[in-house]
Amino acid sequence: MEQFGYDKLNDVGLQVDNEVRQQLNESSKWAKFISITMFSFCGVMLLVGVVASTAITGVLKKVLGYDAFGYADTGIIIGIILIVVAIVAIVYYFLYNFSAKIKAALVSEDNEKLNAGISSLKIFFIISAIGSIITLLASVYNLLKTQF
Repeated sequence: MEQFGYDKLNDVGLQVDNEVRQQLNESSKWAKFISITMFSFCGVMLLVGVVASTAITGVLKKVLGYDAFGYADTGIIIGIILIVVAIVAIVYYFLYNFSAKIKAALVSEDNEKLNAGISSLKIFFIISAIGSIITLLASVYNLLKTQF
């Protein structure tokens, strides 16, 4: 039985040449830019959410026509914003981690760091795909709910 740590690509002599290095370096730069942009967005979203939570609560009271949660409205809104920001930050941490590990792997020519960076990118894609599927299913559900 094969071990999970065994790399079949070594048998065919796959190596990282200059073109692959250049592509990984460019990918690392873009991943870092995107992740830092999303971290900044999370900070702005958190700040705006905390400042505007009272206004959001007032709008919800007008739309719903009654006080849904009593005095806990603002706290619940802030809690929801914190959860959303934390989830987005965790997802983009893996993209940032990919960027940092790939950059370090290219500088030190360490295969373990390269594997760890690719693993972080894989985790980022898995979480992003699950989030996309959940969002798509929720949209289809809401569409069907309004049609029938």
